Amino acid sequence: VEATLDYEDASGFSFKYPEGIQVTDKTPEEDETYYTLLELSKEKGAMAGEQIEITVKDVEYKSVDDWVLKDAAAPKNLNLVGATTLGDINVNQYSYKPQTGGEFIITVGIDQGVLYLLEGPKDAGFWEATHNAVVLTFTFAGSTPKALPGENIIYEEEEVIE
Repeated sequence: VEATLDYEDASGFSFKYPEGIQVTDKTPEEDETYYTLLELSKEKGAMAGEQIEITVKDVEYKSVDDWVLKDAAAPKNLNLVGATTLGDINVNQYSYKPQTGGEFIITVGIDQGVLYLLEGPKDAGFWEATHNAVVLTFTFAGSTPKALPGENIIYEEEEVIE
C-alpha cells in the first residue's frame, strides 16, 4: 500500500494515506473533549464498509493501562503487538477480538491528557498496511516526518536570514 495523499487536520497533525481511501471528519460538535474524529474508508469494492477510525480527544487518564482499565469504551482483552511512535508520542499497538466478531488492531497513546487512538481491521493486508502507513507518516505541525521504508528522503538545511 503506497500512501501518497496528504491529510492535514485543523488540530495540528497530518498523515499520508493511499489513493482510493476517503477521509471523513466525524468529530462530534457537541462533545468538546474531541479534537478530531476521522474515518478512513473505501468507497467501493469488497472492503467497503470497513474503516479505520482516528480519535484525538481529551481524557482524564495518565496512561494507556489506566484508560484500558477505567474507560468503559476502551477495548478489553488486548494483546500487545508492539511499540512505536505517533509523531513524537510513544504508542503501543494491540490486537483484540470483540464479542461482535472480527479482529482489530489499535495504536494508542496518551500524552499530556490527550488520547491518540487509531483503530481498524486486522486483516494482514490492505487495512493493516494502511493503518501502519498512517502511523509511520503521522506528524505534528512543526516536526519532521519519519521516512517510510524504502523512501530516499534528503533533508536540506534551512537558511535563516535576519
